[in-house]
Amino acid sequence: MGQLICAQGQSRCNASDARVERGAEDVKVNPDVASCAAVGGACKGVGQCSKGQGHIGAVSCGGASVVCCIPWGQCGGPEDFSCCTSSAAFRPVCTNGRLECSAGQSRCPLTDGG
Repeated sequence: MGQLICAQGQSRCNASDARVERGAEDVKVNPDVASCAAVGGACKGVGQCSKGQGHIGAVSCGGASVVCCIPWGQCGGPEDFSCCTSSAAFRPVCTNGRLECSAGQSRCPLTDGG
């Protein structure tokens, strides 16, 4: 659930030595986990950070299926728009407490997929 899990018998560990618990599956993580925690988020599986549960943070968690999930409502406003390219729509990312589109994307009306 986004918590660092240290090796058995280890009371303290670095993010690079730990795993992040993601449902029934543990994923080896890297120092990006500490970066996510520093912005108030937790590394979670994409499905555990849907609208209403959290905002996607701009910080990497080291894999495509793991995102930095910022608590819902902590990004300066409602998630009431999508971010689009010529062929797809995405959710905005939380950057410095604000919802923004990633590089190469533009703000567009909210879509079901975004």
